[in-house]
Amino acid sequence: MFYRDDQGAIQPVQTKADWLRRRTEILSGMQEAMGPMPERKRDHDFDLRIDHREQGNGFERLTVS
Repeated sequence: MFYRDDQGAIQPVQTKADWLRRRTEILSGMQEAMGPMPERKRDHDFDLRIDHREQGNGFERLTVS
């Protein structure tokens, strides 16, 4: 994965700071193509229910609603 530095040169992502910079580039490009992301609400009230549970060989499958 790569990002563009202040001079426009392509650099490899090697640090957390590099990743944060690349992440900003990715989100900017995505929002340019798709429009802005909706506002994130933190106060979700989920009523998660397990409707069906199936045990498999090395896994468990849940049907939730």
